[in-house]
Amino acid sequence: MQAAARSTTLFALLAGLLWPTFVRGQALVGRFYPEKDTYLVGEPVFIDFEITNTGDQPAWIDQRMGEPCIEPDTIEVEGAKHHGFGWDTSFGCFGGVGGSCPGGAMELKPGAKHTARIFLSARFQLDHAATYQVHAQRRVPVYPLGEWTPQTALSKDFASDFQITLVQGSEEELKAAFQPYVEDASTPDQGDHWMAIWAVEEMAPPFLEDLILKLADTPNRANPQALLRLNTPRSKQKLAELAEQSSGAALQQGAIQALAKTRDYTYLPVLIRIAGKSTDGNRDFAIQGAGLFGEDAIPFLVSMLSSPEVDARVAAVRGLGLTRSRNAVSILIGALQDPNDEVHRAVTVSLAELTHRSVTKEPRHESASPDQYSRWHSWWLENEHTAQIYGTDSCVQPQSLD
Repeated sequence: MQAAARSTTLFALLAGLLWPTFVRGQALVGRFYPEKDTYLVGEPVFIDFEITNTGDQPAWIDQRMGEPCIEPDTIEVEGAKHHGFGWDTSFGCFGGVGGSCPGGAMELKPGAKHTARIFLSARFQLDHAATYQVHAQRRVPVYPLGEWTPQTALSKDFASDFQITLVQGSEEELKAAFQPYVEDASTPDQGDHWMAIWAVEEMAPPFLEDLILKLADTPNRANPQALLRLNTPRSKQKLAELAEQSSGAALQQGAIQALAKTRDYTYLPVLIRIAGKSTDGNRDFAIQGAGLFGEDAIPFLVSMLSSPEVDARVAAVRGLGLTRSRNAVSILIGALQDPNDEVHRAVTVSLAELTHRSVTKEPRHESASPDQYSRWHSWWLENEHTAQIYGTDSCVQPQSLD
């Protein structure tokens, strides 16, 4: 304990000694600004974050320019909604978010500047004509010793306020606005290739269908989410092909999920077929995804509840939670009698998604008990015809069942 305190004190003293030197020799100035003052509705909106070293000594800053890894971004746009909840809840409200981001330090020589492009349209729904007030801020780690070690990082805050205006335009004007992105996306050695692909696939205007489908046929470039956003007959057919025929499990599972999110009933048989011939994660994604097709999927999901495979029963229970169906509630209450704890936890989550009710504050923390089934059964007898049924587009903390 004393050693930890000494270490903390030493770091604090070291930081106190280093920071004045850093300020004297390395002066960093940052600003955010729009690449244009006016954009068309449907055009990719980018803003730039620029840091300049106005001092006479090199500075070492976070190569991500303070961009959050998993946490919500600190950029705010008044009058615009964030895309979803920061993550997609189509497949359930009570999932987790995990992952890691590459880190490191980059040198900024005296007088040099570094600019990062921020794709605002990927973060916010900028889908109607208006003038938006943007408040952009980032906390950027700075490394006085020139080494990327989080323990020695100091932080500097940068912020800017500005406006961007979106106006309606014709399709021809929108095509012209996209032309630079089309050129860069089509030519790997030209311009900002990967950023252009991101812009094309994120916005996915129908007039770029051929390009997006061409990218989907390019090895290691297929993007199921882009095909979902495009949402045309050809893009849905391509998703079905990827779901059944692609060789990589990650791509197949991404395509299965995207195909389910189209909620196009003509493709429910594809998911049922995948579930019938697979014995791995593809099967479970297909079973759960079928729930997005609502009432039509319930007979199939009920049949999966009798599977000898626990993972298949869990997927069926999770799928029932996606159906937004009143009929699914009584089926799930019956599934509380499944002897497997993992199935039981999945049932409590699905019931919470459908009814916004739970025995415990966190539905996945409900443990199997003799009275669990009877409590839900009694509640449903009383509320079967009056309880509101919800989908995963309205995720909330559930209320107490009692």
